[in-house]
Amino acid sequence: MSFLFNKNSHFNLANIVTFFNITAGIFAIYFLTHGDFFAAALFAWMAGAFDIIIKRKYKIHLFLLFRIIQFI
Repeated sequence: MSFLFNKNSHFNLANIVTFFNITAGIFAIYFLTHGDFFAAALFAWMAGAFDIIIKRKYKIHLFLLFRIIQFI
């Protein structure tokens, strides 16, 4: 599965990271609205930590996130 870690690959790791961040954010909002603040904080922390670790290790940019922000 080395193609996942190749930053020139069409199957870009940056998009997977962005998808994980969006999913973790949705879970954090869900748990926050249901009163489970520990789980909400855990998912929010996981999203941020995973994003920072992957971006720094592989020196990639989150292209999908930039596209999403353009629509906001």
